[in-house]
Order: sequence, then structure tokens, then C-alpha cells
Amino acid sequence: MHDLEPTLQAFERQTGCTLTLHDRMHVLVVDDRPLVNPERHSHRKTFPGECGLEIRDVCIQRCDTEVDAQIAAQRPRCFRKICPRGLTEIVAPAYRSGVQVVTVFAGIWRPPLDEPALRSIELLLPVFAAGLVVAAADFRTIARSGDTLADRIHEFIALNYNRPVSTSDLASSLCLSLTRTCHVVREHCGATFEHLLMQQRIHHARLYLRNSSYRIGEIAQLCGFSSFEHFNRAFRKCTDTSPSRFRKCTDTSPSRFRDAAQP
Repeated sequence: MHDLEPTLQAFERQTGCTLTLHDRMHVLVVDDRPLVNPERHSHRKTFPGECGLEIRDVCIQRCDTEVDAQIAAQRPRCFRKICPRGLTEIVAPAYRSGVQVVTVFAGIWRPPLDEPALRSIELLLPVFAAGLVVAAADFRTIARSGDTLADRIHEFIALNYNRPVSTSDLASSLCLSLTRTCHVVREHCGATFEHLLMQQRIHHARLYLRNSSYRIGEIAQLCGFSSFEHFNRAFRKCTDTSPSRFRKCTDTSPSRFRDAAQP
């Protein structure tokens, strides 16, 4: 089921580390099927004896908010993250069309550190992270439409669904006027930009609800909704059910525990 899992396990055996992945754009999911074990998306699950003992909100602040902010500001190839417990991880972001889509964490190590081994992983991990994104694309069963303009529109939405974007932003990306952009979106995609954007946000919300233990309010924020109320209304309108009921009906894994949300 998890096609890329053997590759991750082989990397772990060779390097002696454990991998955790943050997949903000769900590029490691194909046709609603995760290519890696969803438990890898949570530090609290990959390291229950260390991260699992940390206060949940503190864990999210350090491994989610602060890491994403550092990547956005510096766009590093990789860097080391040291938590207050003295545990070291190597972090490597992967990009698609210049947008950060996956973050791979390798660790964890306690002092004293084997510096030559860590430097080797710092060379390998960025290449491995980029390769995961390429490998995931090879698993995709939905071919491009052949309509170059439609593909550019869908790609823009896929990479920006979690941001407060508008038709004006798409127009700038396409180098077209706002009026012309509205016309070509309808002509080439058969719907308005707002409709396509909402479809993408609900799609990702469903994946988060099914494969993560983020709280529903956090999922709303991750998917670009301005508030929990807006998310709840939109989700009900698109799926005829509430986010909480959808999660309850699709949660068949006995290993899930709600209080151990990502990261």
C-alpha cells in the first residue's frame, strides 16, 4: 500500500536514523492513497519516548511553525535542529516549482555527536528529499490534460491552495489581465477560480482528516480557511457532512490517537 515505504526504510538502515516527513501539499499521496506510512508525519509517533512526552503545543511550535518560518526566510538546502532536550535532527526541505512541498527530518541523535556521520547525512538528505518528490510524481495515475494553460492553472492552485490567493494572483502568474484570466479559467477548466480553489482545499482537508491527527481547527488553518466556521460551512456544503463526522466515519485505524497530533 505504501509504495515508497521500502525506500525510506532502506535509507534508515544505511544511515542509522529515523525519518519523519511533513507533506504540506500531499505530494506523497496518489488517488487518496498514501505512498508512505502516515505515522511518519508525526514526531510524536516516530519518537514516542522523546517527542511523545513533550507538551503538544510546544512540539508543534518547534517542529512546525519555527521550522517552516526558517525555511521560508532562508530557503536552506538543509540545516540542523536542536531541541531543548539536546536532541539533534537534520532537516531538508524539498521544492516543486520553487514552492516548499515536503520537509524531511532525519534523527534523532544525542550528544556526543558523530560529526562525520552527520555531515554525510547532510549531503545525502537533500538529494533524497528531492528524489521522493520526483518518485511520487511517477506514481500518479492522472495524466496531464494536454491543455498547457489548464495545467498551469491547476498547478498554480495545487501549490497555493493553503495561501490567501485570488484570481488576481493567478492573473499575475499567467501574465494576463484579470478579465482575461477569468475568461480563460472558465474556458479551459470549466469552472471559476474560486470553485477550483475550494475543491483543492476540501481535497486536502479530507486527506488531513483521514491521515493525520491534527485538530479540526488546525486543519482549517493548514488548508487556507480564514476560520473554523468558514471551513465547517464549506466542508458541509461540498461533502454533505461535517469534518468531525467525516473523520469518525473514515477512521478505521486502531493505532490512531487523537492527542498526539502532528508534528
